[in-house]
Amino acid sequence: MDGGPGDTNPPGYGVAASAGVRELGWQVGGSVHYLSLAAGGGDLAVGPQWAVNFAPVVYLGELDFRSRLDGDGVETTSLYAYHELQWLATRGVVVKLKYDWEDPSTLYIDDHLNRFTLGADVSPYTFVEVEPQYRRTWRGGSAFASGGEIVGDEVLFMVHGWY
Repeated sequence: MDGGPGDTNPPGYGVAASAGVRELGWQVGGSVHYLSLAAGGGDLAVGPQWAVNFAPVVYLGELDFRSRLDGDGVETTSLYAYHELQWLATRGVVVKLKYDWEDPSTLYIDDHLNRFTLGADVSPYTFVEVEPQYRRTWRGGSAFASGGEIVGDEVLFMVHGWY
């Protein structure tokens, strides 16, 4: 079956699953994603997820290991990490600080990407959410932008509505 407009992905099949345990003050879990391409090759990603609730502060995290095999039999191993702190500033306003890290290929040194995000979830009315964010991405260096090359600054403004 052909994909939607703009879909350039090759045909294949796959499965994704996530499972875990959640309590009032914490959660742990894991996820797996598998894709097999009709032309050969595929993709496997697995990793743990966790969260701790220190109301009014919440910490969420995730690590992922990904192995990709292209149609020519070349394998690429990647690593990913995600950390998020949320602070309930007042009813309807959650301030967020996020850190994403990606190493697209473990074969190369300093090809990793870092990204910090500062934003908020604001719910001014029932069924309405406004989400402003500022993101900075840099290649190489450390988690605090020392020694890295800035590759992007972004400002996002999302509005969600439910009825």
